[in-house]
Amino acid sequence: MTISASETMQSPSPEVVRRGRLKVALIFLIGFSPFILATLMYYSGWGIPTGRVNHGELLLPTVPVAQLGLRDIEGQPLADHFAPAARNPAWMLLILAPRCDQRCVELLHTVRQVNIALGKDSNRLSRAFWSSQPPAGLDLATLYPQLLRLQAMPAPALWPGKVEPSTLQIYVVDPHGNLVLRYDRQEKGKGMLDDLKRLLRLSQIG
Repeated sequence: MTISASETMQSPSPEVVRRGRLKVALIFLIGFSPFILATLMYYSGWGIPTGRVNHGELLLPTVPVAQLGLRDIEGQPLADHFAPAARNPAWMLLILAPRCDQRCVELLHTVRQVNIALGKDSNRLSRAFWSSQPPAGLDLATLYPQLLRLQAMPAPALWPGKVEPSTLQIYVVDPHGNLVLRYDRQEKGKGMLDDLKRLLRLSQIG
């Protein structure tokens, strides 16, 4: 007696069918779970860190230094110290002080120490200073020979809204000449150093 192939095949048991469906469901979940999770996080905010990584205040949008109306003591606009005008543009710590009081003098020292603490990357950072009332009796050229001293342009500067010239502040300027981070007069230096180390590690220029 001849037995056909169809006669030898048996219907799978309910248990086999259940396990097969479970495997298909698991494969689906493994493949699509990242997209599902990302969607839930995006719309619910669940799992997204609320703290910020940077210590300084992020300026968005950034502010071009050309809007500050500042130049160095030789008359060269501050914007010319950055790309594309400069051959080797660097990051910069810029101190703006309406009147350089004792705290301002301390921050000049702090900024230099931050620069030194960058070690092998210290040459990737420059420092600049402007004050409408510089510190009396303090020879900045002797104390800080690498500090770029700034003065206002002949025409009054139209200070951008995010730059407040009436209070002592420190700014991080990127190699393209944009103010990207701001610190107030209470900054101790560690926050600046941490931010700069991170920026220099990520930056391909400057």
